[in-house]
Amino acid sequence: MYLSVHVSSNKDQEYKSAIKVMVHVMGNSLAKEYSFKGQRGKNSFSDLKLWTGVKGAILCKLDTDLAESERAVKSWLKDAAYRSQLDGYVTSKKIQQGTSTRHQPQESPKNI
Repeated sequence: MYLSVHVSSNKDQEYKSAIKVMVHVMGNSLAKEYSFKGQRGKNSFSDLKLWTGVKGAILCKLDTDLAESERAVKSWLKDAAYRSQLDGYVTSKKIQQGTSTRHQPQESPKNI
């Protein structure tokens, strides 16, 4: 499974591995619309098949009850609104310098 490449085989790294998987499957601008159980008017992440995929990726490499993974995902979703909303691999500094061509926002066409 592709997502399992982001999972460490060290059980002590389960929390960190879950965060790495989440970073690759969901951007911050989407993540801020979700909470793990769908509380406070947000959508429920735990009801998505994506959560099943995240769990599967972790279980490919770790023999775990997924308690740490669930805790990590809950925390990651909760903090999404406070992270930079630039999704992808480009930092705001790289965009300002114009050094990266990946995931840069395109200019909207000008009205004529």
